[in-house]
Amino acid sequence: MSTNNKQPLVSVLTPTWNRAEYLEKVWRGLVAQEYRNFEWVVGNDGSHDNTVEVMRALAKKSDFPIKLIDSNIRIGKSRIDNLLMSNISGELLIWNDSDDVLLPEALKLMVEEWASIPEDKRVNYLGVMAQSISTDDKIQGEGFDKQLEKIDTTYEEFSSKTSGDAVILIPAKSVTNRRLLEVDFLITESSLWDSVFKNKRVVYLPVVAKVMDRNAPGSVSFGKKLEYTRGMAYSISISEDKLSFARRNFFMKCNLLVRYWRYCFHGEIKIKKAKNMWCVTRNNSWTMLFWPISFLYVIKDLNQRKVVKTHRDFEKAKVSAKIRTVILN
Repeated sequence: MSTNNKQPLVSVLTPTWNRAEYLEKVWRGLVAQEYRNFEWVVGNDGSHDNTVEVMRALAKKSDFPIKLIDSNIRIGKSRIDNLLMSNISGELLIWNDSDDVLLPEALKLMVEEWASIPEDKRVNYLGVMAQSISTDDKIQGEGFDKQLEKIDTTYEEFSSKTSGDAVILIPAKSVTNRRLLEVDFLITESSLWDSVFKNKRVVYLPVVAKVMDRNAPGSVSFGKKLEYTRGMAYSISISEDKLSFARRNFFMKCNLLVRYWRYCFHGEIKIKKAKNMWCVTRNNSWTMLFWPISFLYVIKDLNQRKVVKTHRDFEKAKVSAKIRTVILN
């Protein structure tokens, strides 16, 4: 039972869907933290397993506060993440997904690094970033293994040299009134973070802070089925602005355009709306030439019966879901 009544400085956020058996590993990582002033906020996305029972059992033996955001049906990671961000008490937040485990020094190192930034300068920073590895000890993301020293640089400069998964501690106020777009069960996180982090600085620590289990069931991936197409279409329209598109090589530009029209079709976004919602297609009539090419892929997808209209189920869930917030200890 938690006996810590002071306001937590850090909120650790864990969205989860049918991964009850993984939650104790997440919890053990938090129990081992050298830094103690944090809360754990878990978002249960309508799991069919015993997630709620597991969380109640873990809360009984925890000395840090635990809060559960519980949906009776699946509403998707985008909405769960938005609910998590709306239910935090800490000044800083960090994601620890249900297949991740924070290493014992993770919060201590990152909080101390944030505290070392002069208070009047922090408004210029998106936060502190560190490395993550997989369970087979591989650094996650390209370029992170080449950053061998602490770096204080712009987000744009750092992103130009790296890509992939990292651990990020950010001030909670940076996401005040900033949320992921809720159009499907999933939209890429970059659709939010690229705008939140724009023109900010970041401190990168070349230390491993988190272990990620890439073999966990239910990992979000297209796999053999074509899912979350409406979310993917919106992700492209939000994340790929004029400048980033202009920097792409010819092949990547063609690839993006074909994918965009393909996702819009499967996501049941009308052509006129699809053309206007992305700056690239809105301002360049020649991009319509890629629509027939995309349609060939659409026919192939339909013939292979690989398309899942997840956005339809999302729209139903959005109006019928019952969500409760439970203080577990």
